[in-house]
Amino acid sequence: MWRSEILLEDGEQLKENGYVFISSQTKEPYADNSLNNEIPRPRKD
Repeated sequence: MWRSEILLEDGEQLKENGYVFISSQTKEPYADNSLNNEIPRPRKD
């Protein structure tokens, strides 16, 4: 879920650096490693 969507739902303001992926439950940013594990990588076959 996009951070901006969650923050706007809660009436918070957006900031320039506010465009990161966050958890919809905790509203905390995902760690860099967790995003790398979630996004499939192209394979060379």
